[in-house]
Amino acid sequence: MPNRRMLTFLEEYRSKTGANRRDINVLDWGCGRGEDVLWLKEEGYNAFGVDVDAEPIQNGENLFRKKGYTDPGLSLIDPSGRTNFPDKYFHVIFSNLVFEHIANMELVAAEFQRITARSGMGYHGYPAHRHVVERHLFMPFIHWLPKNWLRKYFIFTCVLLGCEPKWEGLQKKGLMHMTKTYYTYSANKTFYRNYSNIRAIFENNGFAVHFETSNDPQLNKCRIVNKLTQYRLSRKVVDYLFLTFSDVELLLTKL
Repeated sequence: MPNRRMLTFLEEYRSKTGANRRDINVLDWGCGRGEDVLWLKEEGYNAFGVDVDAEPIQNGENLFRKKGYTDPGLSLIDPSGRTNFPDKYFHVIFSNLVFEHIANMELVAAEFQRITARSGMGYHGYPAHRHVVERHLFMPFIHWLPKNWLRKYFIFTCVLLGCEPKWEGLQKKGLMHMTKTYYTYSANKTFYRNYSNIRAIFENNGFAVHFETSNDPQLNKCRIVNKLTQYRLSRKVVDYLFLTFSDVELLLTKL
């Protein structure tokens, strides 16, 4: 099932436009096997998915066939960052835990600009660049460090202390191999950016940018957070803390 908050914004978009679900084109950017795409199709949306990795897409095709879909709507993003969809095709583009894996965000923003319909929206959830624990390796602070010997040494220490994700089969290959594997993943597969950088990239590509983290009703059930967000100055502090050390909810609107 897709992210709860994404579904909230998707339904708000549908209500605002008055469109039927089948008339709303939705894209899951970084879809993996396409479970969220399948869920959206089952709910009546015209949903598609794209990914940079062919293997999960191929694996996902079997899942769709079992459900009776001859065309799963899953495809690859080419090395230039482009998809095979026409201009202004999607009303909604979303992603979950994907932005921290994108090496060239400018290419992605340009493609979003090309394939998003006028007044279309995007919702993207991802960990902040100073999230205390790296979300994929479960090691504290490693993504704060430069991609050099210092990060590698810190990963070695984490593995030595048993603070690692325990990827299947990796433990049998020894401490140094585990360290090298985790470091290579961290260096080549994760790219954390601060929220000001993300804002600038998407604004330069024709989007209105809103960070929605502190507006989450679940978060505002906390009485302290709710109180602090009622005042301009303290809200800025709360926003900064969440967008720097927690999870980011990015809402885009095509201008």
